[in-house]
Amino acid sequence: MITDNARNTLANTIKTTYTKLDIGESGSNTDTTSSELMSSITTAFYGNTNNKFTTTNSLSQDNVIQFKSSVSGDTFAGFTIREVGIFDASNNMLIRTKIDPIGPLQTGRNYEIKIIMEVE
Repeated sequence: MITDNARNTLANTIKTTYTKLDIGESGSNTDTTSSELMSSITTAFYGNTNNKFTTTNSLSQDNVIQFKSSVSGDTFAGFTIREVGIFDASNNMLIRTKIDPIGPLQTGRNYEIKIIMEVE
């Protein structure tokens, strides 16, 4: 059993370390050894893996982390988001989650992506 103090410390460490979010079109990858999204929209658009969204992270409780970022439909018009990944500054992926499809993204709209993670 993990102590409350250790759980809260882990949550805070995750909150401050994993500050990048990426979006993907696939959503079907279940390989836990994979370190990237199966079909990254930002990689397809920019041609590399370094252009991820910066997240605004917060702790809604001592052990619940909220990762939040905004995606511009102007930049990624026509893409459909089906998966989201959370990364650190060195592109190490913490989590990948399949989501209900959002899109195709439209110009003139911004899409807020919010992932909530609980450390137990």
